[in-house]
Amino acid sequence: MADAPLEYVLVELAGGKRPDAAFGEWDALDLRAAEHRVQPLLHRLHGQDEAIPVRIREDWAQAYRASAVEALLQRRELLGVADLFAQHDLPFLALKGSWLAWHAWPEPALRPLRDLDLFLPGTSALDAYALLLEEGWQHDADDGPGPLGAEGWLARFKALPPLASPGGVVVDLHARLWDEDGRTPPQPANLFAHATGDPDHPALRYPGPVDQLMHLAVHAGFHRFDGGPLMLADFAHLVSRHRIDWKAAWVRAGAEGWLAHLALCLAGARRWAGIDAPWPDLPVAIPGDLVEHLPLLLAKPLEAREDDIASAKAARSSLPLGAKIGRALARRERHESLGDYLGWAGRQAAGVLRSTFGASDRMAAIAAVDDFLES
Repeated sequence: MADAPLEYVLVELAGGKRPDAAFGEWDALDLRAAEHRVQPLLHRLHGQDEAIPVRIREDWAQAYRASAVEALLQRRELLGVADLFAQHDLPFLALKGSWLAWHAWPEPALRPLRDLDLFLPGTSALDAYALLLEEGWQHDADDGPGPLGAEGWLARFKALPPLASPGGVVVDLHARLWDEDGRTPPQPANLFAHATGDPDHPALRYPGPVDQLMHLAVHAGFHRFDGGPLMLADFAHLVSRHRIDWKAAWVRAGAEGWLAHLALCLAGARRWAGIDAPWPDLPVAIPGDLVEHLPLLLAKPLEAREDDIASAKAARSSLPLGAKIGRALARRERHESLGDYLGWAGRQAAGVLRSTFGASDRMAAIAAVDDFLES
């Protein structure tokens, strides 16, 4: 571990492996752990390990305490939104971490949330957006729908611009589970058919466990595994806590186009999450080097995300040049002025150059993920 890239060290620590006594880049690792919200988990796993500097362990302990408080605040806000939407006949489902933190992980503090993702089908998301604005929720000046307007924004993107409550909790209102760019399967037909209710709050509902697996897997593939080590731990805790009919799940995944996504995520979680879960047999072969290189993506610097996305889009062999140009031109509508748009285009081009020539191993891993999921 001492000579391993920082990304591997962080992923291995998050999987429970003890640190190498010779490892010395603790400040850099702590910063990366904070970026990926892993500090509370590292506190749980390694908080008493004297091989780790005291100041680092104190940072992790403080992050754990802050995460516990934030989890309660987010939960309170989520329950308030559930009651508000119920009063206005707006059925919704709470996605991903809103369910995982409380119903899959050992405790919510170990699985910090950046925001609350809520799914409302059709135009319900627009109604919910207007309602929250009326209730005092706000978006940052630079994060609103801009010239597109809320309806135009939602026609193009899966979710409306994020809103923050008066208490600072952020929510994303989704009309679709994922954006469609040729790498994702069709949207699921009816998430509510398999929904489960919160045992303590009937107005709050979530996708069923298999739908959660589907969403997490497609989300991981779409974002090319840049969500941090918690991304794989989610799968490990889910399959540990919830019984899955794997025969039916694989049949459904194959029919709906997310079998490769789920198989790769489970293979990655089994290799790196460090949890002895009841892992199923996989119906497809996963290239071993693909799984071994996942830490380069999971724990990369957040500042590299945009560069990698731009470079990966430019490199995709399955997307015709005309489609790439069309998508770039379509982004003009998101910018208030031509100058803003040209500035964005320039940053994208610079990002392609930085990522392509400055992170060859990471870009090779991204290309391998895309190739596997599109094969």
